[in-house]
Amino acid sequence: MTEHRRLVGCVALAVAVLVAGRCAWALPADPAPPAELALSPAPTPTTLPSAPTRLQAGAAGAGGLDALGTLLGFGDVARADAACLGKPIAFVRFEGCPGTACEDPKVYTELASVVDLRPGRRLGTGELRLAWERLSRIGFFKSVQIRCGADAQGQAQVAFSVLGHWRVRRIRFAGNAALFLDELRSKLLIQPGDALDLDTVGGQERLQAQREAIEALYQRNGFDSAKIRVRAEPAGKGEFILWIDIAEGDRQRITEARFDLQPPPRRSEFEAHHGLTCPELTERAVRNAAALTGLDVFSQREANRIRARIRTYLRRQGYGSPRVEVHHETSDKSIRIDVSPGKCAIVRILVRDDSEGGARAGYQLQDDRALYDSLPFGDSGLYDFAEAERGRQDLLLALENRGYLFADVRLDYRPVPAGDSGQVTSAITYWAATGYVSQVRGIFFHAVDKKGDTAAMPDSELRKVISTRAYDFFDAGGYLQVDQVLADLDLLRNYFVAQGFWEFNYALTLPAGVTPTAANRRAVTTEGGMMTIRYRFADKGFWLRKPSDENFIYLDISYRQGEPSRLRSLRVVGAQAVPESEVRALWPIDPGQIVSWEKLERALSELESSYRNNGFFRSQVKLWCASAGPDRPMAECARETLLARHVDVELRISEGERVDFGESFVIGNFNTDAEVITRDLPRAGVPYSAALEFESQRRLRNLGLFSQVTFARVGDDEKPPRRRLATVVRVVEEQVKYWEALIGFQTINTARNAYERESIAGFKEVLDHATTATDRSSMGYGRAQHLTLPNLLATAEGAYVDKNFARSGKLLRIAAKLGLTVPPSYDGVCVEGDPCAQKKDAIVLAPYSDTHKYPPWWSDTLRYAAASITYQDPRFFGSDFGLRWVVPSLVHDYALSVVDTDKVGSLVELSRRFGRLLTAVSFDYGLVRLRAAGDRDRDFENSSEWMGLRQQVMITPSLSYDNTDSPLNPRQGLSLQLSLPYINGYVKDSTDTVEPYKLANMVKWEGTGRIFLPVGDSLVLAMMVHGGLIYGFGEAKTAQLPQNVTFRLGGQYPQTLLRGYADFGIRQYADEKTVVRDEKDKVIVGSTYAETDHTVGYGKVVANSSVEVRFPVLRDLKVNGTVFWDFGALADDAMALAQGVRHGVGGSLVWLVAGQIPLRADLAFPVGALRCIEIGRDQKGVLGCVDEERFQFNAALMYSF
Repeated sequence: MTEHRRLVGCVALAVAVLVAGRCAWALPADPAPPAELALSPAPTPTTLPSAPTRLQAGAAGAGGLDALGTLLGFGDVARADAACLGKPIAFVRFEGCPGTACEDPKVYTELASVVDLRPGRRLGTGELRLAWERLSRIGFFKSVQIRCGADAQGQAQVAFSVLGHWRVRRIRFAGNAALFLDELRSKLLIQPGDALDLDTVGGQERLQAQREAIEALYQRNGFDSAKIRVRAEPAGKGEFILWIDIAEGDRQRITEARFDLQPPPRRSEFEAHHGLTCPELTERAVRNAAALTGLDVFSQREANRIRARIRTYLRRQGYGSPRVEVHHETSDKSIRIDVSPGKCAIVRILVRDDSEGGARAGYQLQDDRALYDSLPFGDSGLYDFAEAERGRQDLLLALENRGYLFADVRLDYRPVPAGDSGQVTSAITYWAATGYVSQVRGIFFHAVDKKGDTAAMPDSELRKVISTRAYDFFDAGGYLQVDQVLADLDLLRNYFVAQGFWEFNYALTLPAGVTPTAANRRAVTTEGGMMTIRYRFADKGFWLRKPSDENFIYLDISYRQGEPSRLRSLRVVGAQAVPESEVRALWPIDPGQIVSWEKLERALSELESSYRNNGFFRSQVKLWCASAGPDRPMAECARETLLARHVDVELRISEGERVDFGESFVIGNFNTDAEVITRDLPRAGVPYSAALEFESQRRLRNLGLFSQVTFARVGDDEKPPRRRLATVVRVVEEQVKYWEALIGFQTINTARNAYERESIAGFKEVLDHATTATDRSSMGYGRAQHLTLPNLLATAEGAYVDKNFARSGKLLRIAAKLGLTVPPSYDGVCVEGDPCAQKKDAIVLAPYSDTHKYPPWWSDTLRYAAASITYQDPRFFGSDFGLRWVVPSLVHDYALSVVDTDKVGSLVELSRRFGRLLTAVSFDYGLVRLRAAGDRDRDFENSSEWMGLRQQVMITPSLSYDNTDSPLNPRQGLSLQLSLPYINGYVKDSTDTVEPYKLANMVKWEGTGRIFLPVGDSLVLAMMVHGGLIYGFGEAKTAQLPQNVTFRLGGQYPQTLLRGYADFGIRQYADEKTVVRDEKDKVIVGSTYAETDHTVGYGKVVANSSVEVRFPVLRDLKVNGTVFWDFGALADDAMALAQGVRHGVGGSLVWLVAGQIPLRADLAFPVGALRCIEIGRDQKGVLGCVDEERFQFNAALMYSF
């Protein structure tokens, strides 16, 4: 009998074999102990289902079940529940785990926990069903079967037999040549990590939708014959790669567009007698309307767009029923556009100013397309009287939007008698008298019932509520529109009511019972040289004041604010787990304060959020209110209840059961360890909090590993909710391993020596000769331009990036960069022993080496080289600290920095963010050698002027705070940066001839502050302050410090900002005009862009500041302007700063690319004592300044600060 029952049970479950992958006999009489939780050895298929792999549709969503599997699951639940109800649970186990998520012991343990079937307790009613629903909602399994039997002791043995989903591990494209991968990926309806069961109807439907989406994309790009095939390739247990094979076919290109433009019908005798004729149509105008520029492929969608654009254009010309056809000629790859305009209506707009007298005198026919486009004919194609009247109103509105508040438009509509012939159906003429432009110069609010001198709401706050703006110099608006003002009055009323002033009303209204008419709605009076225009409606009104002989107006709004609603009492009912005192502390409105419906809603939302963030997931708080003046009994709160002077509020709280965070599951992490994701989730047992859940999502998104991060809860929809809510994290991984490559040009640092300001050999001469020839041809004589162009550094850089190194969520970046340039010219430079060395004022240098008189070409060609390996851990040891380790770091920079630098070193940085405050500590160890950029003719080993390769250590704590509203284009906020590095390195003591280089310690303080203040609606006041000080210990007090440590000043860079001067070009000054020089036994001749003139362009103390006013110039084009004043000084002693202060003033034009990214051009002039940029001897042989800097022009991305 037992064997018979077993056979019947197996037959009954035969269909389940297709879903669950196995037919299990009844549980053995002597099961394994619960502690073992042994995995079932049942095999899981590793080949794709037998359904066609030439796929056209997709998978059920995560957690979705096949209909048959769902039915069998419910049947299993009922049978298992009947077999084991009320019995003690012996153990719970999962079968079919190999190849599924529960193959991982950690996931297995979490699944065993989430079903809440603890061994030893009795099985209750509905518990197996809840367990089945939870497992289904998690989304790991395609089907879940439950079996339950009793052992010899009468204990329940529960087994869950699972079959996992097939999941998309990766999506790849093949055959795409015309469209980029980014375009194709934007049309993906299926993402990596999605469950996609190929043997289900739902799976096939999703794949079919995906194929159609890619096919539609190709058709829109001219590939009407594109064929898309979707196939699956196994990629491990339960996973596959989804291939989208594309056969693009031929693109229907367009090489030519031909137009066949038919003339309108022949004019009738009536039309000829009265001079009526349709507007002339030209092929050029129709071609422009079709907007074919840039169109090189044909698609039916584009043909429809061309047809619609031409039809709209013809309707605006008066042709109401045009016929437009677009044909693609495959033989010669052209399109033919046939246009038959049909009959027309003549539409004319005539405009004059009111000052020109006479009924129809002074009107002029307009060709302003914007006015004609404001008429409705282009959209409707109708030219009857009703549509013409709507056109009159639209034209009047268009003129009002241009500031012509007192414009008047009259309509002259004349139908043309119908006949067998003719081309004109009607003549529509608009006579518009514009009057003058009425700019709003001021908006004033008057609280007629205010107590004392202060209204409840300041005018500055009220101006922010309304859209109407007063004119200012920088604003494009300032025009008054009556409809806009009326809408603003409604906004103003709603604002006051939301603040609790329920009796608010306007002082200027029509008397009660009076019907608004054109006569009583607008009244004009003049008194004392002031015209007053009053607009009055049933519930609102305003008035305008216009001074005589002026074209501007003032807007006045009078209102009565009335008495506000105040909270009289607060009662709390139902607070149990949370004490009433805490509830009252959380409630933001105290008795006696002003209350409104909006304030109550915000307070209620805050209280409910507080409950939910403390684990009361199902808590509910209801508001009951009663009022006095007028009196209303206690009832559930409504907006009308708050329209009273005194309000009593009762909080009725239903706390519900407190819930905690529970188990966590991860789906979609093919290349990321689950611990990387789960470490940011709230720990099990922590009270549930929506704020904690949101913070976890934010942290996961900030890792930069996932394109999508979504959370789902398991157990929240149960009644009552489960005590512990499980969390399912669904991620879609981004591409985290890639190569970067960049080839380009950079300008060599302008603070370097004179020959650095020569461009590539021959390039300057070509431009010079070209401009000379242009002068000769245009003016009869030519002159050399002596162009000064910056030298260019050709750069090539590449990097390998792995943002998920070793599946750990850490970043590894291996990067290298090279920079090459044309060697400088050494014309005019003499080497010791050359005949020219005997000449007076000759620049004489020592030989470069024993084998080279001048530096070899390769020495001056390779000007920049760098390589580094960077390891970054955003969650160092699972904490909130971030680690960045650069090892090794190799730098050879003779081009981009202000001093020539060679460095081999390593850097370690530890950082942490506290809200808007970023803190960091870095340790930088390196072996460096430095030299002045002007001494390019020497080798390090052959000169005593340069430092050798020596140790330099920096330990730098830093703070950064930023609360600006935008990192690219800030309008308000504050930004502060502060660093305090401790430096241990070699300094140079020129007085010690035996050992000039000595190891010393120093501390460098540097800080920058920026503040942005909006002024009105258009201006932004921006200010920057920067300062720094180096304090040396021991030898560092008097010795020469390393030039990569000292401060510099001048140019456009933020920390050296002083425009009007070259980058890093400001020197130290002994007084207002005298430059500090190093006393060296050399001729002081050369450019101060370098140190060859022996002036000092670096210091131990720096202070500089900038003040900018930013304003709009062309709002529609996103062009802004800036005027600025920069000032600052550089010295070795803080007391010497005052004697070397330099000033620069100027302006900028800033174009906001895409409305966000500033592209800036500065023109700045030095003020006061100018900067000498060339030292030499004048005609009398006196040594001094022969050329001074007059201005500086800079162009760059981003604002200067």
